[in-house]
Amino acid sequence: MRNHRADTSLNFEKLKDYKVPELYVNFVDREVELKNLLNLEKGRVHIITGPKGCGKTELIKVFTYLLQDFEDYNITYIIHEVERGYTYLYSNNQVTLRQLIGKGVEIVEELLKPFGIVIKQFISLIDLIQRIFKVKKFRKVNNIIIIDEFRDVYKNVRQVIEIDANLIRDLDLKYSKEGGSIKLIYITSDATITYLRDVIGSKVDWYIVWNLPENAFTKLIKEISCEIESKLLWKLIGGNPRELIILRKYNWNLNMWISEKITTIRKVIENYVKSEKIELHELFKRIENHIDNIDDLSLEKIWDYFLEKNIVMEIDTRYLKLSYIPEEKYLGLRNAFQLPIYYHVLKAIIEYRTLNIKPEDVIKEID
Repeated sequence: MRNHRADTSLNFEKLKDYKVPELYVNFVDREVELKNLLNLEKGRVHIITGPKGCGKTELIKVFTYLLQDFEDYNITYIIHEVERGYTYLYSNNQVTLRQLIGKGVEIVEELLKPFGIVIKQFISLIDLIQRIFKVKKFRKVNNIIIIDEFRDVYKNVRQVIEIDANLIRDLDLKYSKEGGSIKLIYITSDATITYLRDVIGSKVDWYIVWNLPENAFTKLIKEISCEIESKLLWKLIGGNPRELIILRKYNWNLNMWISEKITTIRKVIENYVKSEKIELHELFKRIENHIDNIDDLSLEKIWDYFLEKNIVMEIDTRYLKLSYIPEEKYLGLRNAFQLPIYYHVLKAIIEYRTLNIKPEDVIKEID
C-alpha cells in the first residue's frame, strides 16, 4: 500500500463525537485500518472482505466522517438497498452530495455523521463516475469511491470487476494530469468472492478486515453494560460487534444465541450428508481427524458447504491484512471460521457424536 498524500493524517479525536448506531457507544479502535484505507493505491480497484458483522460498513462510515476536513479528498460511499430501490449516498462533503445527485431526484432522508442522503433511485458506478467527472474541481482532488456489498447489486460480478479495473486505471491517468486521482473500493462479506479471486487475479487488490482485537472488544463490552463475562464472550464471539447487537436483542440470553448457531451448523451438515450421500458417522470421523488443524479441515468437501453459508472464509497470504488477525484455534494460516462459536459447536458435535447437542455442551467444550 502506497501513500498518495504522505502528509495527510487523520484526526482520531473526532471519534469522541461519533456514536455507533445500534450499540450507541463511541467508535473503538480501528485506527490501523483507517490509516491503511487512506493509503490504498490510487488507480486501482480494491476489494475488502471480512467476517460478517465485523464492522466493515461502520469502518467506512467513520473513514468518510474523519475526512470531512480534507478539501483535497472527495469520498463517495454507496449502499444500495435493492429491494426498495433506494441508494444511500454518503460523502465527506454536503455540497458534494448535492452536486452528485443533481436536480429532480427524490430525497427520502438526510443523514449526518457522515453526511448522507437516501434517494429513491439506483445510481450505478458508471453513472456516478460520469457525475464526478463532470465537476471540474473533482479532477484536481483524490477521489475515493466505495461500494458496499456489491454482490447484492451486480449479477455478473466477474465481468463488472474486470471492466472497472480497466476503467479506474484509465480514469486515474486522466485525473493525474490535473493533479487528482481516483480509486475504487468494493466491500463484501460474501464468501463466494473467494471463487472470483483466482479468475480475476492481479487486476484488483484483495484485503481482509477482521473482528475487533480482544482489548478493544473488552472495552466495548464494558461500555454497553453487557451482563456476560468478557472472557467467555471473547471465546464465543471473537470480537464481532454485530453478534453483540444480536445478543443484546436476545436480552443477553446466551443459550438462545448458541442454539441459533447450533441450528446453523446442523442444517449445513444435514444438507451435506444428504447431497453427498455419506453416512453421518463417516463424516464425524473425517472431521475428527482434522478438527485441530483448520487448514487440513478445509481440504474436506464439507468446507465448501460451510464456505457457501459464510461460516468459514479464506485468510491466506494472497489477502493483504488491513487488521491484525489473532492466533486462535479456530484460525488457520490459510482458512478460518468467521466466528469461534462455529468452531466450538462443530467440536462439540464431534465429541458427542450427535447433531442434537445443547448450549451447555458447547460451553463445556470451551472450558
